[in-house]
Amino acid sequence: MIRTLLASIALAGLVASSYAASIPLDGSEINESIGAPFGTANIHYGDGQRRIAHPERYIAENMFDGVVAADNFYSMGMGGVVQIDLNEPKHFVDNTAFIEVTWDNGGDIEHHEAAEIWWGTENEDGSMSYVEGALLLNCSEGYLTTGAYSDWNIVAADVNTDHIMAWKAYVPTDADYSSLYIRDVTLEAFGSTTSSFDGFDIGEITYSAIPEPASIAFLGISMLSIFGLAYKRKK
Repeated sequence: MIRTLLASIALAGLVASSYAASIPLDGSEINESIGAPFGTANIHYGDGQRRIAHPERYIAENMFDGVVAADNFYSMGMGGVVQIDLNEPKHFVDNTAFIEVTWDNGGDIEHHEAAEIWWGTENEDGSMSYVEGALLLNCSEGYLTTGAYSDWNIVAADVNTDHIMAWKAYVPTDADYSSLYIRDVTLEAFGSTTSSFDGFDIGEITYSAIPEPASIAFLGISMLSIFGLAYKRKK
């Protein structure tokens, strides 16, 4: 318990120090791009990501296919990044959910892994600003989160077999964003105390987003203007 708390405290300080150098990804850091809800997921492979014994675990589309199974997830690798850039700014509503699949060694999770969640907004000059959304850690005492809440073993029973466990973390969201940034911080959080070699495993990411309220208002004004012009012509 003490080890976990120390890891949480250390990582909280790490997160607060900012990752300005790595947010957002630049072109040279992007190894793969795939379609994602409302936009594109740009991906940077972390250490160990391409040395996994099960190649199906580094299929990035697993994050958005609606299926969670023992080998149907995406392993980020140590320090790996998934950055979802939206086609246009959206207002995120309800909760953004992350399902993480992990190895449970007889009830005591040795496969400690962690990830941080950041939200990005586009500034008037086109640059991006990022704010911390949540910190997700699995550990011997459970799934600890900062800025989120989680359920243990809420995923289908066929996943929770052969020591494969699934967590679901909910990050409350009710704001306008242009980007969602996920970074594996397993080594920063746990160091040599983890047996993980492939980083945070994303079984599924789900989120709900609608046009920004300002865009809706603008659309309403535009429609009223068109209606008024049509009415004037009719008169």
